[in-house]
Amino acid sequence: MWRKPGNSISRIDVNLKTRWYTLTITLILVLGLALLSGCAKKEEVEKPKKEGPVKGGTFIHPLYADPTSLDPPHVQESEGYRVAVMIFDGLVDYDPKTLEVKAELAEKWEVSDDATVWTFKIKKGVKFHNGKEVKAEDFKKCWERACAKETASEVAYILAPIKGYDEMQEGKAKELSGVKVIDDYTLKVTLKYPFPEFLKTLGHPVASVYPVEEAEKAVKEKKVWETPVGTGPFKFVSWKHKQEVVLERNPDYWDKEPYLDKIRFRVFADENTAFLEYKAGKLHDAMIPTGQYKTTKADPKLGPQVITGPELALYYYGFNMEKGIFADDKNLRLAIIYGTNKRAIVDTVMGGIPAPATGIVPRGVPGFKPDQVDWDYDIDKAKDFYSKSSKPSEITLTYNTSEGHQKIAEAAQAGYKEAGLNVKLVNIEWGTYLDRLAKGEYPFYRLGWIADYPSMDNFLYPLFHSSEKGNNNFCFYENKEVDKLLEDARKETNAGKRQEIYAEAERKILEDAPLVPIYFYSYARVVQPEVKNYKWNGMGLVNFDEIWLSK
Repeated sequence: MWRKPGNSISRIDVNLKTRWYTLTITLILVLGLALLSGCAKKEEVEKPKKEGPVKGGTFIHPLYADPTSLDPPHVQESEGYRVAVMIFDGLVDYDPKTLEVKAELAEKWEVSDDATVWTFKIKKGVKFHNGKEVKAEDFKKCWERACAKETASEVAYILAPIKGYDEMQEGKAKELSGVKVIDDYTLKVTLKYPFPEFLKTLGHPVASVYPVEEAEKAVKEKKVWETPVGTGPFKFVSWKHKQEVVLERNPDYWDKEPYLDKIRFRVFADENTAFLEYKAGKLHDAMIPTGQYKTTKADPKLGPQVITGPELALYYYGFNMEKGIFADDKNLRLAIIYGTNKRAIVDTVMGGIPAPATGIVPRGVPGFKPDQVDWDYDIDKAKDFYSKSSKPSEITLTYNTSEGHQKIAEAAQAGYKEAGLNVKLVNIEWGTYLDRLAKGEYPFYRLGWIADYPSMDNFLYPLFHSSEKGNNNFCFYENKEVDKLLEDARKETNAGKRQEIYAEAERKILEDAPLVPIYFYSYARVVQPEVKNYKWNGMGLVNFDEIWLSK
């Protein structure tokens, strides 16, 4: 402490005071800097960290029809497919972004120079959900079950190139002669002909692996196998028909364990109800209903949640080429083709999201050829072809029950009316619809085809090869020249030449006018903000095994 002795200030007093001020100021500066430094460190510590993937939570996803089956040989439609790929694994899978083939349960593979012999090395230690280890023998048994005549698989065509397939389909053999088990982890597959794209086809659930004894037990009990067991990232929990399918995380998954605890696939009768549930926060994603894209995109809250992109898929109306009013009447088919106002359907009903179809093979598929046909809406041509036809007084268009399909059918109906065609609309429940379609009961019907594998082959061989009549070829179309082209294309080892052969087959199919290609799909969906790493790919599949939910 300083004291002042009177009014006089000595020299020594002045020096001491100056030194005191200097020391005080220095201390203040030091303390101030320390405080500032402390604040800076405190702010740095309190700054929110970027959130990383976290485990937990249930993802709730809508299905727009009850799956027809979760048994791999019968997974034939989009809703069941989306569930099945989370339960089952195959030798290969598709990259969720590029759709390129990537290894799954196959550790590696070799192929002969002529693409007829494929040898797969299977990963060791992979276990089914019931704890049993996967062996090469399991793949052989699963593939043989799919190819057996008594199984009546709708998608066995994917395994058709394998030697012995025809004999099994005819009931003349119990084994695929082209599939050999070399040892517990080596599978050798010999094809009937060179097929360079064979590997690409094996990502479909029909080629996946499961304990066959589980499925056969259900069959022996005269039941449909509805408690599927696979090796996938999620395990089956329950299935309440027309309500929901529930899966849970597989903690023993051979690959990276999923983040989600569960997936609930809720089944909805229509897209509008699902959309309302999404807006109420009861779904994590949903399709934007037909005709509501523009208003949804403009909505301040929903707009940022919208995602869109092209799909490898075709929406079409087909004709039964074997029986009924269209079978031997190309003029009537052309009257419908030119009377279908695709542009009105795409712009007015679909909000301009999809692209009007210019052929069968959609954009994005390697080898896609634009403008394979010029079938624009033309009332005069429609009337002219109708006048040359059998001129039925009424035509029935049948489609599966859905408000979206209803709106599309009504827009098409309006165009037909202008062209003088009287078209009646009838809708049928999805499962029943597919059954009757396979029996050829509908002369004029609606269908969509989403790629089972990303190839021109997938849009031409199953839909138009005569061997597929009643399975996927619901037009019951048969043209021996087209059959040969499709078979030749499969055998061609040069990718460019192969695509040209497929394109020629596509043109010849269109000359016969067995269908009305309406549009190439694009998806338009909404995804909740808390959903992270969500990808919807061109095959209409979601990467549930990579999604995580923000806390």
